[in-house]
Amino acid sequence: MSFMSLRSFHGIPIHEVVDSYWVFLARNHYNAHLKRFGERLEADAKAAEAEAVVFSLLWSSKARPDVLEDASTGGVDFICRPDKMSEFVVEVKSLNSDGVARRSCWPKKGDGRVGGAFKLETFKLKNVAQRADRQLGRYAFPRVLAIASSDESALVLMDGHAVESLLVSDPVPSTSLDNPAMLATDLRNSVFVKPDNAGRIVTCLPHVSAIWLIGIFGDQSRLVGALHPEPEIPFDPNLFPDIPYGWLRKWPAQDGRLGVEWTPGKREPAGFLHARIQ
Repeated sequence: MSFMSLRSFHGIPIHEVVDSYWVFLARNHYNAHLKRFGERLEADAKAAEAEAVVFSLLWSSKARPDVLEDASTGGVDFICRPDKMSEFVVEVKSLNSDGVARRSCWPKKGDGRVGGAFKLETFKLKNVAQRADRQLGRYAFPRVLAIASSDESALVLMDGHAVESLLVSDPVPSTSLDNPAMLATDLRNSVFVKPDNAGRIVTCLPHVSAIWLIGIFGDQSRLVGALHPEPEIPFDPNLFPDIPYGWLRKWPAQDGRLGVEWTPGKREPAGFLHARIQ
């Protein structure tokens, strides 16, 4: 399943994606979900837009998505059935733009700041995954957590660096006397692994098979992924070969050493043109 090329075409604006998702829900008689989606548009427009964009992404890549969330009891957002052997579910979460700007110290438009230091969203991304883990565990399919942001900072806060920090946590000063330049980590914000009481590195959040970080920009989105080293149910990254995935190299960890490996030849997020849901 591939995305539409960014070179020769233009995507449609967000409001048209939302409109086409609305029509899809109405046409297929998802009345309760349509009502809930309308309420979400009023209460948190960015979260509703993220839901519509991810559905559009799945639809245009031939993943055959369908609404799974129960309007009364909740649950994950979508189930995809590209074929009988590759079913998977997708839960969509959205980062609040004001919260992103505050935590990352990213300058907002019109505040007079140009350039400067900023912080990655690793801690917040980990918290989102922790809250989704139990919810995703209800399903006997591979589970993808899609975390989206439409803040202007998403171009750099939702990229390959963010995936690496999510996998091994943000770097801290090394205490090695032999190699003080070596990067070190305390795994404090690592999403899939943690140290146990014996100092061994073990896995956590087994119900999250993979995470997609999605930056939404006008007529297109950019995606990059992270794979769990030992999920309860693995997700096949080859279903979306255009998306670059990072994963832990040489797992289980040897001598307390961790590294991140990427899809060969890839690290920069994949581009996806927004398309109308037909």
